[in-house]
Amino acid sequence: MNIFGEELKRLRKERGLSQKELADSANLGDVQISTYENGRITPTKKSLTALEKALGLAEGYFNRFMPEESEEIVSHDVMMRELLDFMNLRPSYRHSKMILDMMRTISETYQKRESVS
Repeated sequence: MNIFGEELKRLRKERGLSQKELADSANLGDVQISTYENGRITPTKKSLTALEKALGLAEGYFNRFMPEESEEIVSHDVMMRELLDFMNLRPSYRHSKMILDMMRTISETYQKRESVS
């Protein structure tokens, strides 16, 4: 378990909530709370905000428990994260970076083809 997961579990239990109750209150998928608590995936900023509201915490409370993301990932990540949120996927930082690298490669390849045409 990671530090964020431990803190989330502690706060959830302190408030007498089951994982499902917290998920429902934060408008998240049933399995997400378990995967966050076990450190299998890292929540998006949108999910963190929803969890903070559901637990009655100040906005940004969980930021200190999250790994720092590079500026490059943050700046290029917004649209991809929104798409993944829409698709109900929550990739880890490492997976986000891999997806971004693949998307950049595809974009660069497409741009090269367009400039040749």
